[in-house]
Amino acid sequence: MDACIRYAGRYRFARRAELDRALGRARDQLDLEDELPASAAWLRGLVVDGATVTVALAIPASAELRFAAAALFEALAQTAVDGLVEGTLDGRPVDFYPPGAADD
Repeated sequence: MDACIRYAGRYRFARRAELDRALGRARDQLDLEDELPASAAWLRGLVVDGATVTVALAIPASAELRFAAAALFEALAQTAVDGLVEGTLDGRPVDFYPPGAADD
């Protein structure tokens, strides 16, 4: 079986409207990724409750998919006020996305 990166964590937003905008940005980022056969499948790994989104997503550990995951989590983290999403490979941390993270 191929190695998988498991992403887990949550982000909290000041208001539900902020979370909805962040989810829109995340969808837009996934739609830009040519390597993703079904970006909607990635969004199923996100669970929304009020102004909080919880992440539970596992992806193959390829460079292309890892870059897509980075774009997704940076879009979510950009306006989050609290939380963290961490990626692990074989139980070892390999990625993390704190709130406010952006490449801008």
